[in-house]
Amino acid sequence: MLATDYFRDAGYEVIEAENGDVALAMMRSRPDIRAIFTDVQMPGSLSGLELAERVRAECPTCAIVIVSGRQFPKPAELATGARFVAKPYLGADIVRMFDGMLSRH
Repeated sequence: MLATDYFRDAGYEVIEAENGDVALAMMRSRPDIRAIFTDVQMPGSLSGLELAERVRAECPTCAIVIVSGRQFPKPAELATGARFVAKPYLGADIVRMFDGMLSRH
């Protein structure tokens, strides 16, 4: 099951972006976005790590989860407050992580 399906099943509105550039533009145009779920490797000019840094700069309270099955960034490489999860992961675990992160804000 895709992560988007898990989020939708949990009641989240999901907006998909084909790359980091589009995701950042969506963030800027939709101030109601409160969470970002991204892979480290993405098409476009921004990696998931770069996207997370830019999102954090513009939205200090946004929940950010970064995943990868190939790259395993060190905590110091992550945007402040962002979480990293190695693939494979359980969708239910990611949803619970976001639930916890969002309940604090």
